[in-house]
Amino acid sequence: MLDRPSSAAEKAQALRQRLGLGTGYVDVFDVLRRLEIEVYRRPVPHDGLEGSLIIRDGVAFIFVNSAGAITRQRLTAAHELGHYELGERHDGTEVLEGIGSVNDDREEWDAFRFARHFLMDEQGVRQLVADLSEEEERVAAVAHRFVVSPTVAAIHLAELKVIKPATKARLKSGFDNGSLRPAAFLARYGFYMDDMSNPVTTLDAGHIQRSVQAYADGILSLVALAEVLVLSPDQARELLIE
Repeated sequence: MLDRPSSAAEKAQALRQRLGLGTGYVDVFDVLRRLEIEVYRRPVPHDGLEGSLIIRDGVAFIFVNSAGAITRQRLTAAHELGHYELGERHDGTEVLEGIGSVNDDREEWDAFRFARHFLMDEQGVRQLVADLSEEEERVAAVAHRFVVSPTVAAIHLAELKVIKPATKARLKSGFDNGSLRPAAFLARYGFYMDDMSNPVTTLDAGHIQRSVQAYADGILSLVALAEVLVLSPDQARELLIE
């Protein structure tokens, strides 16, 4: 793994500060809308695609596979935002992420680091765990507060030297092989994972117009258009006729 923490971490922190997000939980999907990045969440459980960043005619589109857990969706969205913030902004950009794939590519690791620091503010993490002496409880508390998976929380806390690398390795192994279950792990310390898989979506006129244009340009199918506009396919057809 390549170690370039400063650029990705600092840019994540700078974005949090610029948007006035504080040190706590961040609604990454709201952030994307505030940045005027089009967000499309749709379940695609069988084609291996977890997320993507595409830029067409100066407009950025981020797709997130909504078939997975909300923690995965949030990380994917923040990861794609990382690609965008770290320099992938030219027209014609296409970044496609496969499910479970993080390779040795520098840009991928930097985007992953950006995502972790954006979702889990360092100051907020340290304040949260200051009075917790048990390392595994620290992981559970962070996963709960910031709505990330315990595995990602453990990786982040190890980087911040809040837990030992051996603790991270033990937990990651347990979650990977199924001997540890995230919900049961959090429940051990009285925490739970918020069910935030269906957030309320407010669609403004600009979002609707850009979505229809994306359909006209062949970027979205009719079904995908209906999904992003929270309509049935028949209602989407009626909208296009109008």
